[in-house]
Amino acid sequence: MPNTPYEQPLIDDFLCALRRVQDPDLSIQCIHNQSCRCRSLADVEFTARSGQRWAIEAKYGAPRNRPNEVHKLFGDLLRETGRLRETGRDHRQNCKIGLLLHQDTENDFRCGVSRIDRDKFIQFGCLIPVEAVFVFSPTYVTRKAWVDFYDGVCGTYVR
Repeated sequence: MPNTPYEQPLIDDFLCALRRVQDPDLSIQCIHNQSCRCRSLADVEFTARSGQRWAIEAKYGAPRNRPNEVHKLFGDLLRETGRLRETGRDHRQNCKIGLLLHQDTENDFRCGVSRIDRDKFIQFGCLIPVEAVFVFSPTYVTRKAWVDFYDGVCGTYVR
């Protein structure tokens, strides 16, 4: 049996949910990547019906490695920002960056980032910039602003 990363089922389920979304900025027109093993694109990368391109890093967190996953989260977001700047391709110029978490691990990640000074966390979100944090559950997807994720705000349902 192949070694399946914890993020891959999350990615697959998230994309399946987005296929049913009405919002033209999130409804999928074309998928560019849907694999957490890709080295040149984000875990989830797609163009929405509105023409908006998204690069979304997925984080699930292996049970035995969850404390480290918070640190990896920041590194992965920084790496994605570098990719966007390095490519210089027009199709990635206005790409929005997002973070995808599973509902089961959201509190673990939020507890991890809560140890960071709030102002520094906000500044990191401006540096990247992270457009949205998506939280997936089997029954819904919520979208939160970077600061709302830190503060534990519920977010809005993606419809």
